[in-house]
Amino acid sequence: MKTTLYLSILACFWLLLCPAESHAAPQHYTIRSAPGKAVQVVNGKTSFRFSGDFLVLYTPKDPKMILRYIPKTSYFAPTWQTEAPAPGKGVEGRKVSAATGGDGVDNTLAESASDRSFDIFSVAETTRFSPADMHDAGDSVIYTYREHPAGRMRCAVSCPDGDNPVVRFTFTPSRDGYYSVIYTGSPAFDPSELDALWQPMIWQRKIFPTQSFVSLAFMCSMPACMVEIKGKSMGVAAHPEEFPYQPLPSRYNNRFGVLLRDADGKARPMLTAPVLGQEGSEMTAGAPFSFRICLIAENRQVDYAYETVARNLYGFHDYRSNAITTLNNTIDNLIDYTLSEYGCFLDSLKGYSYSTDVPGSVKNVSSLNPLSVAMLADDPEVYERRAYPIMEYMLSREKTLFCLDTTQKVQGPSRKMTGPCALISELAALYKLSHGKCDILRRIAEEKYYKGKPVEKRTNGFGGAWYDALEMYRATGEEKYLTAAIKGADAYVTRTIDDTPSKYTHAFFWTSFAPRYVNLLEMYRITHDKRYLEAARFGARQYAMFVFMAPTIPDTTILVNKGGLVPFYYYRKNRGIPQQQCPEETVPAWRLSEIGLVPESSSTSIGHRAVFMAHHAPYMMEIATLTGDRFLHDIARSAVVGRYRNFPGYHINTERSSAYEKFDFPLRPFNRISASSFHYNHQYPLISVLYGYAVTDAESRSNGKIVFDCDYIEGYGYLQARFYGNKPGRFYDCKQAWLWMPRRLLRTSHIELNYISARSENDRLMVAFTNQSPEHVHSHITFNPELLPEMRGRSYKAEIWKQNKKSGECTVTDGQTDVEVAPNGITALVIRDIKVPTRFQHKMAPGENPVWKHDYYQSPFGHTKALVLNMGQELKTAFVYLQDDDSSFREVSLSYKIDGEKFRNMSDTSFPFEFTVPLHADSRQVIFQITGIAPDGTVHKGKPFKLSRD
Repeated sequence: MKTTLYLSILACFWLLLCPAESHAAPQHYTIRSAPGKAVQVVNGKTSFRFSGDFLVLYTPKDPKMILRYIPKTSYFAPTWQTEAPAPGKGVEGRKVSAATGGDGVDNTLAESASDRSFDIFSVAETTRFSPADMHDAGDSVIYTYREHPAGRMRCAVSCPDGDNPVVRFTFTPSRDGYYSVIYTGSPAFDPSELDALWQPMIWQRKIFPTQSFVSLAFMCSMPACMVEIKGKSMGVAAHPEEFPYQPLPSRYNNRFGVLLRDADGKARPMLTAPVLGQEGSEMTAGAPFSFRICLIAENRQVDYAYETVARNLYGFHDYRSNAITTLNNTIDNLIDYTLSEYGCFLDSLKGYSYSTDVPGSVKNVSSLNPLSVAMLADDPEVYERRAYPIMEYMLSREKTLFCLDTTQKVQGPSRKMTGPCALISELAALYKLSHGKCDILRRIAEEKYYKGKPVEKRTNGFGGAWYDALEMYRATGEEKYLTAAIKGADAYVTRTIDDTPSKYTHAFFWTSFAPRYVNLLEMYRITHDKRYLEAARFGARQYAMFVFMAPTIPDTTILVNKGGLVPFYYYRKNRGIPQQQCPEETVPAWRLSEIGLVPESSSTSIGHRAVFMAHHAPYMMEIATLTGDRFLHDIARSAVVGRYRNFPGYHINTERSSAYEKFDFPLRPFNRISASSFHYNHQYPLISVLYGYAVTDAESRSNGKIVFDCDYIEGYGYLQARFYGNKPGRFYDCKQAWLWMPRRLLRTSHIELNYISARSENDRLMVAFTNQSPEHVHSHITFNPELLPEMRGRSYKAEIWKQNKKSGECTVTDGQTDVEVAPNGITALVIRDIKVPTRFQHKMAPGENPVWKHDYYQSPFGHTKALVLNMGQELKTAFVYLQDDDSSFREVSLSYKIDGEKFRNMSDTSFPFEFTVPLHADSRQVIFQITGIAPDGTVHKGKPFKLSRD
């Protein structure tokens, strides 16, 4: 079946059907008095009735708000002390195993407390305030309330300029103590009536809160909550000025919260301000407290209302530009970093240090990320030092988290060599990348896919998950796998999209809370069935509701790194790491914003406010291109553009800082980084995301006239990515273009230009420049003579493509020329008759490379496994490793003989015992013998065995 070389045609077709959506849905609010001392809020054809009702909570002493885990989830919510919690409302603890822990995990959230309650309505004395009267005053409605011993309430509802109506209340307490005012004036519905609902972060679709949980401001991707009924949405939101940009929202500075379940168990969007026990809740008699709430009434489903509110109320837009460096410079710096000592790759263990979470451990995600980078960057060093060792790791280890220390229990590491820990998708992709010449990879993939069943008991094509079946189809081309993938994907769409989920999920990453839009998009790329594209778009928009849209970014500058110090991340501070230095400076507020990113997970989002691993960016950009969904387009750009020059660590946390932007931020030892978590295994997945974004951005701007097919890297969590480099694509009129993006291929004099570059077999070099700013750009271009020596002292003619139309020619002289790029536009150069020398890509190309018939052997001696990794004529090795550990041997030697050569010897004096034997391009067999020295000094020798082509 043909793949996505046809995406350009489909994109154009789909865009005709679905023109690009406006930045915000048109709206014009009005209000009018309604019976029952209420206001009718009207927005176009949508109308909801809101009253002026409030509930005031009071307690004379601090209720000591503390976060605790919600039952049957990994998420948390505020709890309060109460002398008499309602029946069943006390906080039940949960067992925390030794394996639970690591960066960002706060196990105090699991503690039990019989004197605490999640239910805000059960923790304090309550007083209801309902309007005694109301009257119109121009564009406002004024409520009046009877005097009450608890205090005095004033409220007005106004609708300035047709924007969201604003409820402004002022409460003046009559006695000292702790207060919270809950706006309860929204209409209430039985949850069974609703089409959907939304309260940040885990209550969406039809997952209704089991108690009256409050979402604190710092954990609101947008500070609002809504319900959807009969395709229309209604809700409440904090006024943007009530949610300040500074300081960075955290667990300690919440001025308000939102909630959806009222005291009667109905679905009613509500806002509480202040939050009991939080900022501003301690009040003095006679001192007024005021707050503003915006009302929402939208003639759209909740996910579209989310976009409209984000844009119209909180000012979300396509707000970023390169500002600090080009994306290409960042990618190049990242690759340099991965190969440096600071990248913390431990050669002896073939993995990245994972000491942030599990001291003494290493972890890898996938060998596909560095392998794709090696191909895109045409870089043999990346292959030899990172991709290949990680491939061996993924084939041999039991788990991706490997630790020699047997006493280490955090996150359950393993030291067993009983792999593969590689996912089915990775094994299948590696087999495909071998062009079918490494049959052992296929057999291992099938073994895992069919869950170890013998061949005669396998159901044809049906074994693993539907998305595994898709990758098996990609690798083998066998229709049975595609049949299984389609059947499984159809069932998945019915189960998770057509049938709306209504129960909690005990998940960790937000990717598990939303439909699998990435895999659904992959299904569309293979089948071209529009149902999967529609499902992918729906899933992406559900995931978008975990993306931060607030607080509103002010048009100001901010002083950061005060005193020349980077804000301390508490997890690192608690480990005794000295505070990191960074120059104090004033920078534009937008550069420091979390808008476009997500918090890490349901368990760790307390401290991991916004993670830089923005896997969603390339996928949302492609869905936007195919469907015209401008919201997904703007999120994709917001997640990536202009954020860092080098590896930024993992997240934004305690304060706003420019430290993550700096080139030298990660260039220090692990025990000298205090500002963020460093998960070193994220380096290559992040590079894959950035490459993926650069390519999909060019595809989008070219209207599909530049398009490159890709494969899938599964990873986990936010480490899903695209594999580029192994397939040709289209670059305008060249239909056999190969991405070729070596480090520092060229320099641009203007910082706002990113680029992708490609070569063809018939001597063409192609470069597409994408302008990341709304300004016209004129830039001088200088190609690197070390990579393109032919350019020295010579002139070449280059076709110019501006905004996807041929626009004449220019001359590239001595590797230099100039380009002009329209605002947010694209300009491409196609240089003809130039030889582009490759350093690595040709080694992965298909060609004469015989399959080894006997490419695997398992010996009982040391439980040894040996296999030939046949990734290309010049990329052939034998990998030999023992499953037995240092309780069996203190040293292991390998004797091997390739064809008629003499025996050679290798030894390994520490566990894991493993050997890599390079094979010649024309090797036919290799003979091995293992010798082991036991801990007591005795020598043991295994029987010889061999691997061979014939």
